[in-house]
This record gives sequence, structure tokens and C-alpha cells, in this order.
Amino acid sequence: MEPLHALARFVQDLAQDQHGPQRKFIHDILFGILAGQSLIIADVVRSLNEPIEPGATEKRLSRNLNSDRLDEGRLHARYLEMLSPHLKVNNGAGVVIGIDYTDIIREYGDLREGRGSEALRRCWNGSDGHTTPGYPIVQFEAVLPSRVSLPLAYQVFSVDEPDHMSQPMEFMKAATMLRPYLGDETYWCFDRAFITKRWTDTLDGLDVRHWVGRLKISTEDRKNKAEITLVTAKGEFKKVHEIADGLESRFSYEYEPTKRQRKHRKTIRIDVCHCKVWLAHGPQGGVPKRKWGKHGPVRTLIVLHGFGKAPMVLLANGWLRTKKQIMRAIRVYRRRWLATEESTRGMKDRFGWGVGLETVRALKLRGVKRMIMLASFVYGFMGLLRIHAPKLVTKLAKAARAMGGEPADPRYRILRGLSDKLGRVYRKVFERWRKKVAILEA
Repeated sequence: MEPLHALARFVQDLAQDQHGPQRKFIHDILFGILAGQSLIIADVVRSLNEPIEPGATEKRLSRNLNSDRLDEGRLHARYLEMLSPHLKVNNGAGVVIGIDYTDIIREYGDLREGRGSEALRRCWNGSDGHTTPGYPIVQFEAVLPSRVSLPLAYQVFSVDEPDHMSQPMEFMKAATMLRPYLGDETYWCFDRAFITKRWTDTLDGLDVRHWVGRLKISTEDRKNKAEITLVTAKGEFKKVHEIADGLESRFSYEYEPTKRQRKHRKTIRIDVCHCKVWLAHGPQGGVPKRKWGKHGPVRTLIVLHGFGKAPMVLLANGWLRTKKQIMRAIRVYRRRWLATEESTRGMKDRFGWGVGLETVRALKLRGVKRMIMLASFVYGFMGLLRIHAPKLVTKLAKAARAMGGEPADPRYRILRGLSDKLGRVYRKVFERWRKKVAILEA
């Protein structure tokens, strides 16, 4: 199977509910993103290399990007329908859903009303540790047992939108939308900012059986104001660090560290503690501490000593009694790093190994949303290639040669190989494929 043939079949299934001009637009934009490794419309136009004035092609793509006839809701739903058979498979290892918050930074963006991009506002830049003009993004990504990553949702939002309520509500809406396409045995994983009463209530309401998240914890040097209060089995209300300090080690295991964690150690000994806890109400509106109460079902607090000076604290749904269940929750949370952190870094790369997520240019917020969604479809296409065409993926990865060792995430080389192959497609071959796709869709 050739890459162009695989892309045509992917677009044919993806855009089958769209109008003809929109199907052609989706095919052209995905081809241009893959061939040019860029989300800038001008770079997409150069990759298409149509036998007309580049300005005419750019106007056509820009017009379709903001067209009312492009139903992005139905397009996203069709994309999830294509991924759903792989997300509901349970062969013992389970599917991990990584949930995180990321952003598109516009360091020199103009925040004045009527100037620059629409609805541009300040958001937190975790890389530099300060606020920067940009757009926040809700990120959901699935990691299959075969370690294949499939982006599920990359949704841009802004506080200036009419229906915007809050950042947590954006994640709750995305979780509600994705739940029908996921299996019951999937494990939902999220970082420290997510453990709240509203978020856990949302997961319980969606009947999410398995989830694990990291908790914020205070240390001797620094008190964390966001540390939550939990209820122990004895009915005591304690902060996370107070419970963690009073637990005894139940078992230990050897962990092979990364290069940053190694420090002349081949393995690291991790001591594991766990206990039964509940989330606590309040204090809200001056409610006395004695009137606090347990909230919701039982949870499992898992404390890991050995990763650093402060312990790593995880909160899992349900009561995990056995060592096997606890180790599964720990491994699942480590797989979240592959799902979210590595994917974001790869998509934002601007040095020939990603699509330059932060280089997207559009005056309207709707155009930004659609380009980010289409960029996630590109990585979904690569994930499906790894499942259905492993021989083609091997050839593409070998075609992208570079100095040094091969990265842990193969998507860097796959994207580079696809860009190299599609960039060499002759104009006549591309036009012939475009006509063939149009005939099949008619």
C-alpha cells in the first residue's frame, strides 16, 4: 500500500458525511500538512503545487476553512467512530486515556480588541512559568496496549466564547462527548490539577470504572495551598501529606530509571504504601470542620517513595486490595506520560519532526479550532497506519534517517517519512488520485 492510497482511503471514510467541496478541502489540507509538516496555509499551498496561481489556492483553502457547510461536529464524531473498535478492545493490558491541558502560545500576539487573532487571551505557559497570549487546549489521547497513540480530542477554547463557563467545564464536556466511544475497561489518567469534587462526580456519572490521578502534596520546604483534604477509614480529616507520612510500606519493586533520574544508579527501589480514603466536603461558606462529611464512593490512596525527595501520591477509583491491582494503576499512570507529554512535544516541534502546532495562523477562532482538529487527525492517521499497515510504517521509519539513536516514540520518523514520500508525488499522480477519490465518493 502506498501512502497516498492510504491517505485517500482514510479521507474517504472520514469525510463521507460532508459536502463535495469540503471533502476535497479535507483531502488537500491533510495532504498539505503531511507533505509540508506545517499548519500554515501558505506552506500547504506549496505542498499541493497546483497548476494555478498560489493565491487562488490559498483563497479556496481559507474560504473552506471558515465555511458554514463544514460540519466539524459530525467530522469529529466520524473520526471517533473509526477509532472506536480499537478503543473498546480489552486483551488484559487495557487502553489508557491520557487527559491533560496544553496551549498554543502567541508570544507576540496582540490582545487589543479588534486587533490580531480573534478571542486571543492570556494563558499559563508551563515552559516559562508565566502567562502569555495564546489559546488553551483540552487534550484527550488514547494509548493502546501495543503502545500506539491515537489522539481523541484537541479542542481549543477561549474565555471570550459565548458558551464558555470555565476550564473544568470544557474537560467535562469533552469527557461526556467521548464516553460512548470508549470501552468499560479503559483506564482514565490525569494530572494533579484534576482531582476535584466536580470532576470525580462527572466520572462517576459517566460510569467510568477505572481512573487514576496524581495529587498535589505539601513538603517540609513548601506548603501547597491546593492540597486537598481526605477522610481516612477511621473518619479522620487529614491533608494528603499527613496521611502519606503515617503510612507504612506494604511492598517494593525495582524501577529502571530514565537518563535524567539515573545518577549512576541502574535501578531505583520504589516503596509502595496504600490505604482506603474518601473525598471530603468543604469547607465552604464557613462550614465547621466537624460538619464535614465523606463524599462519594471509596478511593485508594497510593504513595510511592523513591522517585524524588517528595513522594508521588496517586488517587485511584475504588478499593484496590491486591498488589497486582495497585501495580497496574502505577503502570497505567506512567503510560499517561507517553500519551500526553510526548504527543504534545511531537506536535509542537518546528524543526522537521512535527507539524509546528503553535505556528497555526487564522484570524478567526473557528479557523484555529479546525486546523488543530485536522492536525490531530494527521496523528490519528499515523496511528491507524501502525495498526493496519506495519510494513509500510517500517519503510517510512527507515526512510527518515538521522544521526543518533532512534527515539522511543516512532511517530517522529513516521511523520518525516510520510513527508518525504508525499513531497515527491508528481502533480499528475496527485491529480489522478484526486479524481479517483471523487469518483468513489460520487
